[in-house]
Amino acid sequence: MFTTITKLQARNWAMCSLISGTLLFASWAQADTTKDFVITQKTANAANDLTVAFNNVGLVPMSAIIKDNMGNAIGKFNMAKVSPAGSSTIVYTNPVDNMGNAISVFQNYTTTLTVQSKGTGATMKGFNWQKGPSSYSMGAGVNIANSVALLSPDVDLIQNPLAGTAAINFGNEGDDYLFLTNIKVFTELTATQGDSFDANGNFITSGLPSSPNFMQSSLELTPGELEFPDINLPGYMDDGSYVVVLFDVEYSPDGSLSDAVNLGQLFYSTNQPVLTPEPDAALLLATGLGMLVIAKSRRLNLRK
Repeated sequence: MFTTITKLQARNWAMCSLISGTLLFASWAQADTTKDFVITQKTANAANDLTVAFNNVGLVPMSAIIKDNMGNAIGKFNMAKVSPAGSSTIVYTNPVDNMGNAISVFQNYTTTLTVQSKGTGATMKGFNWQKGPSSYSMGAGVNIANSVALLSPDVDLIQNPLAGTAAINFGNEGDDYLFLTNIKVFTELTATQGDSFDANGNFITSGLPSSPNFMQSSLELTPGELEFPDINLPGYMDDGSYVVVLFDVEYSPDGSLSDAVNLGQLFYSTNQPVLTPEPDAALLLATGLGMLVIAKSRRLNLRK
């Protein structure tokens, strides 16, 4: 018997048994996950809309905060919807300033997108974005080519129930260097602590414990570095509690920290549901284990 742990943003794991040429698969439901994505406007055009394509459906847009090239939060996209319905694409429109006046998104402005994925079992494809289809627009469907870049790390909670272990993993799918500092990991949180948002869709950190369970001072993620060494957690917890990761992000096109731009604090939050095998999968797993016992018994008999 061999075990495969599948690396997905909202935690999915599988046990596979290969017995007499038959592959048996038992899956467990995934958790809801909330994550920030930071998108920058790369061109000299004045953009009015933003289309972001993700790799999985069932996403819920929470907020889209716009910051100028000095890092000041100047407004937000006031409207967001999945379009076309049922797809993995979210369209953000109607950018306004903090007073509600219409604005445009200029070069080097960033937009912090907070989105939530709803657990959909083993069918979820991960929690990533698609670079090609994502773009800013000048309105009226006029997309701006090569107008977006991703400036936030890909964060994963990887858990192995059989080994009783868990880890936080960081990756960089963008084209720029990312520097993560002041990394804090909180575990065993309640839903109130790990899944609370204000009226604007911003994650509320005030309810977190005063001291994190784990800390790391800094990480450097090179472009295209999809799996950085993990921050290991002491054990696997299937009690329905939440894990929250807070970290500050700076990005640099040339890999130099001296001219890196600070994007502020981002977060990652996911809960850990009690894992209960689906009935059919549990039956397959039990059958496979029974076959394994029978096969072992037969081998022992042959040796006598």
